[in-house]
Amino acid sequence: MRVGPTIGLTLFDAEFSGYGYRYSGVESDVAITYGVGIGFTYHANEKIVLDAAYRFLKTGKLTILGHDGKVDAHNFTASIGFKF
Repeated sequence: MRVGPTIGLTLFDAEFSGYGYRYSGVESDVAITYGVGIGFTYHANEKIVLDAAYRFLKTGKLTILGHDGKVDAHNFTASIGFKF
């Protein structure tokens, strides 16, 4: 099992067009990011590894389309690894 905090810098890059927006183009902003993750790795045998992880990330203030806000991101991953 892996547990660990993260601190970093996020470049938020969004592209908007249509969907009720009167804007078409790209908006970007940079914010401090922090989060925490937990993961599990299971060695099924000598050649196969199964991995599952969860990571939560939260940004500082971002300004997109003239609106200030923050992003909370929940990321779940699952993978199978093969050793050669």
